[in-house]
Amino acid sequence: MAMQSSSPLKTGRTLNDELWFARAAMHLIETLESGVPLSADNFGKNIQLLINQHFDGNRQQFAKKLGVAGSGPKNWIDRGSHPSWASIADLGFRMEIPPTQLATSDLPMTDPIYWRYVDRLVLDAPHIRPAIETLGAAREALNYAIKMARADPTSLPDSIEVITQKVGVRRSLLKRHFPEECKALVKLRSSAVQHLALKTAAERSRRLASAAQDIAASGKLPTSRRLKLQKGIKISDVIPRRN
Repeated sequence: MAMQSSSPLKTGRTLNDELWFARAAMHLIETLESGVPLSADNFGKNIQLLINQHFDGNRQQFAKKLGVAGSGPKNWIDRGSHPSWASIADLGFRMEIPPTQLATSDLPMTDPIYWRYVDRLVLDAPHIRPAIETLGAAREALNYAIKMARADPTSLPDSIEVITQKVGVRRSLLKRHFPEECKALVKLRSSAVQHLALKTAAERSRRLASAAQDIAASGKLPTSRRLKLQKGIKISDVIPRRN
């Protein structure tokens, strides 16, 4: 029989815990397929409602009870930080409710008496919002690339990968905080790539046609060898590159 292997469980997690997360992921898929709207706005509102209902509006007590970073509620509620799936799943696990309940328009039915207190997971890190200056620099870089691309559709703007390197943030963070800007930039880059490909093909055709005419004028056949010897002709003109 074939041997089946898997990565070891994370420290502090039992098999039942891992199964809980697996069921949570399936519940998320079922919820999305059923058409129930999920949003970061609902998530922030629900967190605030839970804090008001069970902790008299005290965010630090809420964070302490769950064992999450004290900055978490502030990031989610005041700054509108979009939580990652890892953060939502972990909160659902601690509250003993399906994680999707945290992102619906209805207040989650949960009681702090049954909440789990566990050490903060490494996976919780994505919900931590970077400095305002960093996010501002990221937005500025995205908007500048979009502006340049719209001003000259034939030029290739910076990619999202280049921008992440310039401002020192993750690609997932850019897509989470600036989804519309990222979509716009990807679309503009795709259009520019297509334009450049057409331009390159047209220039190649012109070079070959001109070289063929020069060879024909000398009374010789325009063979590949003779074309390659013509001034201004590239090897890739005669032998196209493989994709």
